[in-house]
Amino acid sequence: MKQNDGELLPVIRSVGCYFLSLGRIIELEAGIEFTAEQYNAVWKRSEEKKYIVSKDIKKPDHIMKEFAYEAKKMAISICQVGQELDEKTTFWGWVTPVYKNYKYVVEMRKTNGVVGTHFVLCDKDKNLIYDSYDFHDYEWKPSGRYIFYTKI
Repeated sequence: MKQNDGELLPVIRSVGCYFLSLGRIIELEAGIEFTAEQYNAVWKRSEEKKYIVSKDIKKPDHIMKEFAYEAKKMAISICQVGQELDEKTTFWGWVTPVYKNYKYVVEMRKTNGVVGTHFVLCDKDKNLIYDSYDFHDYEWKPSGRYIFYTKI
């Protein structure tokens, strides 16, 4: 799903790159592709449950559970386990060594757009897997922030 899809809610088209990247992780794990209607439904449920507040992703793990529910694949459990920020890696306190072998990285990029940032999905080696905005060229530079996700 691309961020410019006219069937997506306007808010997703405007600021939904991180949200779409989270959904893409579940699509890859489940071997499916969500429709715009399904993305819209997950966004609305996530707002109702306060996983998204004022357009900000507050609980990404919960949002991915909503995507797993939407995919009818509740056994899929993906969690944020840490991040790299300005070349310093930090894992959350609950993370055991087995979960430090993360599978996905959400990269935050700095852009010249109105929002000023854009999120894309990468593999563990930071190779691009998915960019919700690759329908159009855009200028960007690394922000130094990479968020790690793994299967639990």
